[in-house]
Amino acid sequence: MRPQSGKRKLRNGVLDKRDSRNALDSFLALDRALVELFMHFYDVPGRERSVLRVQNRRLHRAVRRANVT
Repeated sequence: MRPQSGKRKLRNGVLDKRDSRNALDSFLALDRALVELFMHFYDVPGRERSVLRVQNRRLHRAVRRANVT
């Protein structure tokens, strides 16, 4: 038997709950990083940055609530 590479094989091509949660966490972390990067890139003023962060947190909270099964 060969050892598995770093990738986890999917059973029946479906993610289980834990894998789904991990994928969502990774996606949301990437989204936060991109929002911060583009705020810096477009030189968004401090007050607007805090507003955008609050909106982004609300969006992430809504996505997490919608993902609950």
